[in-house]
This record gives sequence, structure tokens and C-alpha cells, in this order.
Amino acid sequence: MCVSQDVVERFPMSLISEPTSYTSNDPRELYNNIVVFIVRDEPHNPPEMHIFQCARVSAQEVVNEMKMFINGKWKPSPKENGRHLPPPPESSPDPP
Repeated sequence: MCVSQDVVERFPMSLISEPTSYTSNDPRELYNNIVVFIVRDEPHNPPEMHIFQCARVSAQEVVNEMKMFINGKWKPSPKENGRHLPPPPESSPDPP
């Protein structure tokens, strides 16, 4: 598995809903630290589900921050400096 840490996709938080995490301590689970969310770009596109395996942070922590941001309560701590949720781009990226 190759991990580049390159940004693959960005979504404005205003389009994200239903952030959910799945975690497991079972060593047989290949995908054991998952973030799942829906991107709704209506009326342009149908809703899309996005699934990401977190490698260095807890999926539950990422989901908690996403929910706080959606509810207007998220503020980066000085040590994190916005590590999990980068600022949204000015506009949605063009499709490939």
C-alpha cells in the first residue's frame, strides 16, 4: 500500500452530511478505522458516499470534529492547527 499524503479530494463542509465512523480492534479487519460521509451537491449531482481509511488519527475523532464543524462549534486547538479539517476551497473542484 502506498500512502502519499497528497490531497485527493476536497469538499466544502456545507455539502457534507451524515459523518459516521467505523472502528474495530479486530486484527483481521483490513479496514478498521473508517470515516464515511455523504456529499450532497444538489441539484448538480446525485448524493455520493465517500469512504476513507484513516491511518494516523482516530476515525471517531475526525467524525466528532466534522459534527462539531457542521453544528458551528468547531475550533482548532493550537496543537492541531486545523490538522483534520483544512479550509474548504473557494469552489468545488472540477470533475475529472
